[in-house]
Amino acid sequence: MFTSYLEKNGEKVGICVGVDKSEEGYARKLVEKLGFSMGREVKSLILEACVALEEWENQALLAIEKVSDRGLVGKQKCLTRKASFLLMMAHDEFTVSELCLHYLLASRNLDEVIFSACVSKLNGEEMMALIKYLRK
Repeated sequence: MFTSYLEKNGEKVGICVGVDKSEEGYARKLVEKLGFSMGREVKSLILEACVALEEWENQALLAIEKVSDRGLVGKQKCLTRKASFLLMMAHDEFTVSELCLHYLLASRNLDEVIFSACVSKLNGEEMMALIKYLRK
C-alpha cells in the first residue's frame, strides 16, 4: 500500500525510480527518490509502523530466547516454540500458501507427493519468498 502510494506520486510528478519491485530495499529506494512528496501525516504513520515493527522484532527475540531456555519443559516449551514461530512468520509476511508449506515441512509425516503438490501451488513471488526464507 505504501509503495503504491509512492509510485503514484512519482507518476504524478514524472519521476521514474528505475528500480525493480522485487529488488530488496525497494521501499527504501522509493522513499529516497520520492520522500519529498509525502505529507506530514504520512511520515508520522511510517514512523508509527517502524516503531510497531521494532516491537514485533523485540517480541520475536524474546520468544526465541524463552524457547532456548533449558528450564522450560513440556507444554510451556511447546507453546513458547509455537509463539516464536508465529511471530517470525508474521514478521516475514508469509502468505497462506507459504505458511501451509512451512507447517508441512515441519511435520513428521512429510510425504513426497503432498510436498510436491504444495510447492506446485506457489506462484513465482511466493516461491522466491520461500527460497529467501530458507536461505536464512
